[in-house]
Order: sequence, then C-alpha cells, then structure tokens
Amino acid sequence: MIYSRNRGIEPTMTFSLTMRKLLDVHTAAEAALKARFEEIFLRHRGVAFAGRKDHHFNERWTPDSAASGYQFSGYEINNDEVVLHGLEQNAGYMYRISISFPLNLLDDLSAIDAHFEQQSKYLRDRRETPYEFGDDSKVSDDPCLL
Repeated sequence: MIYSRNRGIEPTMTFSLTMRKLLDVHTAAEAALKARFEEIFLRHRGVAFAGRKDHHFNERWTPDSAASGYQFSGYEINNDEVVLHGLEQNAGYMYRISISFPLNLLDDLSAIDAHFEQQSKYLRDRRETPYEFGDDSKVSDDPCLL
C-alpha cells in the first residue's frame, strides 16, 4: 500500500494489482451474497408477522400484507444463524423486522423455503383464536389479571 499526497486533496491510497484483484473479488462476492439474501428476505418477510396474536392486527392484515412495505436492509451471521433485517419508513417512523435461518441451509434454497414454511406454520398454529363477544371461556376469574 502506497500513500500519495495530492495538493488540496486528502491523501489517497494506491494498491498493488494483486490487492486490487482481491478487493474486486471480495466486492463481487459481497454483492452476490447481498442479492441472494435480499431475494430470500423478500420472499419470506411475512414470517416476522406470522405469530401476531392481537385481534385488531389479524382482522386487518395477513402476515404477508403487513410485511409488504419492508425492504431488505442488511444481514448478519451470528454463530450458526443468518439473520436478515428489513426496514420500513412510514409517517416519520422507522420500523424494523428480522427473520433468521440456520447457516447450514445457506446453499440449499429449497431447504430455506421449507424452514420458513415450517416456522410460519408453527407460529400460525400457536396463535390464539380471537375473542368473540359473549365468549367467556377466555375470561379469567383471577382478580390479579383484571
């Protein structure tokens, strides 16, 4: 790495040909990985809302429609998990969601699809049925909960 000074301009760095090639390979690999993760995120972002239990939410939106405004904003790899982040800006607020899948599924898109489908089904099945007016089976007699 060689530093040079231009008049009136910040110092610039010049790299050897080998280093420039390595940087180009790294940049291309990073762009390909980001594009792949973005595709996965956009296809499965609704999973972030699949477990919502509140009646107001479920009566107005599906998980996919709630997530439709979120765009891919980045990723991180933590231990054995890939976490994909999404961001939506609306009415002056920034909303964030994340979805994740095991790192060992990285090279198998059908396994990633199956993972998110299973996760979505599990979260949907755990949702409680919404309270219906007159249905007292979900009302507790415990005075501490009132």
